This record gives sequence, structure tokens and C-alpha cells, in this order.
Amino acid sequence: DATTKAALAQQLAEGAAVAESVAQLAKRIQAVFVVRPNHAQTIARTEVLTAYQATQLAVFEAAGVERKRWYTSRDDVVRDSHKIDGDEVATSEAFTLGDGERADAPGVGEGGASLSASNRINCRCYVFPVVAEE
Repeated sequence: DATTKAALAQQLAEGAAVAESVAQLAKRIQAVFVVRPNHAQTIARTEVLTAYQATQLAVFEAAGVERKRWYTSRDDVVRDSHKIDGDEVATSEAFTLGDGERADAPGVGEGGASLSASNRINCRCYVFPVVAEE
């Protein structure tokens, strides 16, 4: 419900403001609603990734970065739809994931929308700025 969502958002924001670890954020999540510890860690990890990637995009824009590149964790558990390691697009454009969903960055849908749960939860991908070589 909306009350729980607001309480969760507040707890995550307060924890992030003081740079708490995923484990500490998970405890905050458990204080809001009853959830198993591993589920709380999944929520914390997913929310931290999304916030971090959204911040990265804002920094890229403010710094005038023109292009970004998608990277995976390069292991056997990268989901099929995220196997776009090395794909590069303009910073203002979205990546097209393997299942057709569009993402500005891992955890961040096109235009800042939320990605589907199947593309967002436990994602370990990241974007990095493409720096022009001289």
C-alpha cells in the first residue's frame, strides 16, 4: 500500500544519506515490513543499483558526456536480456535490452521509468561514460 511504500522510501533515503551498507539498508527494510533477510537484501541491492545508476546518468549529463556504454558482470549468471555488454549509445538515448525493453541504464527504464522486475531485480550491470580518445 501507499503508506508502506512511503515508509520504505523514507527508510532507504535516510540510510543512503549516511552511506549505509546493503546489510544495514536491509535491516531498515525489515523494520518497515516483515520480510525474510535475503529478500530484504535483494530489495536493498536493487534499490541501491537503481539510485546509483540514475545518479550516474545525471552526472554524465552535467559533465557533457556524449556517449555511454553498458557493461555486465561477465559471468554465467548474467540474464539473457542483459547480454549487451559493450553496447554503446548516446547519453540521451536508451539501450535496447535483449527482450526489447528499453533502459537508460541498469535499473532505469527509458526516460527514467521503472524497468520490469525481470530486468531490474538483482541486476549487476552498470553504465560507464565513453571518453573520447585523442
